[in-house]
Amino acid sequence: YSDGDKVFAHAGGHFFCLRAKDGNILWKNPLSGLGYGSCIIASEHQSASVVATQNATQQAAIASTAAVGAATSSQS
Repeated sequence: YSDGDKVFAHAGGHFFCLRAKDGNILWKNPLSGLGYGSCIIASEHQSASVVATQNATQQAAIASTAAVGAATSSQS
């Protein structure tokens, strides 16, 4: 998510704020105890329905990936 001169990102169980012009990390939060699940970044410009749709899409993708992995494992 980009907000002016800052970019917010989630990777490897951490949440980052980067300077848009050079990618330098301004701050990071290790999200201790929250694991490596999906992360949705909301802004004041998004409605609750947009965030809910994003969450549903991410959860469906995770479920689909898990189902493919389970099917592959059972064939081995």
